[in-house]
Amino acid sequence: VDSSNSYNKLKERFQKNGILDQFDQNFLSDISLYIDEYRILKNICNEYLIYDSKLNVIDLDPNKLFAMIVYKNIFPKDFSNEFRICKRGF
Repeated sequence: VDSSNSYNKLKERFQKNGILDQFDQNFLSDISLYIDEYRILKNICNEYLIYDSKLNVIDLDPNKLFAMIVYKNIFPKDFSNEFRICKRGF
C-alpha cells in the first residue's frame, strides 16, 4: 500500500464491513493520501470499527471520528500530548 492506492484499500475494507456509505468519498480520497502503509491502514480501519461500535449511542459524524483515528495512528505522540492537555483542563 502507498498513498496512490490506499483509497482503494480503504474502500475495500469498508465495503467488506458494510459501512462505506457512511463516508464522504471525497473525504476518504483526500485523507487516504496520508496513509502509506498497509499495517497502519488496517489498524485505522479496525480501530474505527471498535470506536464506532462502542460509541454507537452517540450521534457522531463518521468522517470526524475517522479523521481523529487517522490522526491518532499517524501522529501518536502529538495525539497523546493533546489528550494530556485536554485531560488536565477538565
